[in-house]
Parts: sequence; structure tokens; C-alpha cells
Amino acid sequence: MAQLARRTVQDFITQVQAQTNASGTIVYVATLNTDGSVKITRNGVVVFSNVLWSMGAGVAVTDANISGDSVTVLGGPQSARGDAQAFINSLV
Repeated sequence: MAQLARRTVQDFITQVQAQTNASGTIVYVATLNTDGSVKITRNGVVVFSNVLWSMGAGVAVTDANISGDSVTVLGGPQSARGDAQAFINSLV
């Protein structure tokens, strides 16, 4: 998939769902939670229940991440923050 700039959380959701493979054997669904985080499922199984998308919050715009956005994955006692495009690419 060609990388497109993400300007809204809906853009992020759309790009996560676009990681579904052509044969449909791996299907990603992303939905907005009431708290503003995103839940991501793979083939109906929750893989991330709370992902916070941040537009350009302290992350530089690069050739690899034209949006300069980041994600924070919340889970249990720990959370992890990183590049949004790298996160999306890891879903393949």
C-alpha cells in the first residue's frame, strides 16, 4: 500500500484496516473506543485493545513517516510509544 499522510484518527484506522491481505486470510479491523483510543483485531481476535494515535506529537516527519505521527500502545502496567508507520507496517 502506498503511504498516505495521516491527518486524523480515521486516517490511521483506514490504514490499519488496509493491512488486510489480498486473499482475505488476514483481516484487520480497527475501531474507535469511547475514550478515543483504537482497538485493533486480527481475524476477530483482539491484538491491541488500546492504541492512542498522536498527530505529530514530537515525532519528526521523515521519508519513512510522512505524517510525523506516533502511536502509544497501552496494555497492562506498561505502555510503548513509537512511530505510527512502523507500527502499521508491523501488522503485515
